[in-house]
Amino acid sequence: MGYQFNALPAKPILAVRESYASGGKNSDSKVKTFNPVYGSRDQYYGRMNITSWSNLDDREIALFFSPVKDFKLELNYHLFYIPATTDASLLSTIKLQPGKHHLGYEFNIYASYHAGNRLQMVGVFGYFWAGDVQSINGARAKNSSWFALQANYRIDGVRIGKNKQIN
Repeated sequence: MGYQFNALPAKPILAVRESYASGGKNSDSKVKTFNPVYGSRDQYYGRMNITSWSNLDDREIALFFSPVKDFKLELNYHLFYIPATTDASLLSTIKLQPGKHHLGYEFNIYASYHAGNRLQMVGVFGYFWAGDVQSINGARAKNSSWFALQANYRIDGVRIGKNKQIN
C-alpha cells in the first residue's frame, strides 16, 4: 500500500509492504515451505540477498523519489521474521535462537542516474542488523554491510529503464 505526494517536490511515494511465505522444517518428509518458481531475491526482500520469498515474513517501509530529472532514489527498511524456525537455516549458516522468530533489520539505499539514452549509473548500499541469530562458529552474529556500483551501457540507443518505475 502506498501514496504518492504529488504536491511535494520530487513527488515522493511512501509505501508500506508485507511479504509472507510459509515455512516448514527441513527434516519434514513433505515440503511445507513456499518455494518461489524462479527463486526471486534481491529487489523485493532486501538487496543484500540474506532472504528469499520462502519461510519469510518481511515487513517493509519504502520511500521512492526523484530529486532531479533522470535521478531516482529508493530507501527501504525491512523487518525480517522467520515463521517456522525449527530446523530452518538461511545461507546455510544462519539459524535463529530457539523459540525466536526475529531475523533482523535491513536498510537499503538504491540510486539510479541516466546520463543520456545510453548510459545508466547505479549505486546500492545495504546494512543488516542481526536479530535473534545464534552464534556462528562460537562467535556472536555480526551486523553486515554491502555496497555496489554498476554502469549499464546500451549500444542500440534504446533508453535503459524506460518505464517510470524505479528499477
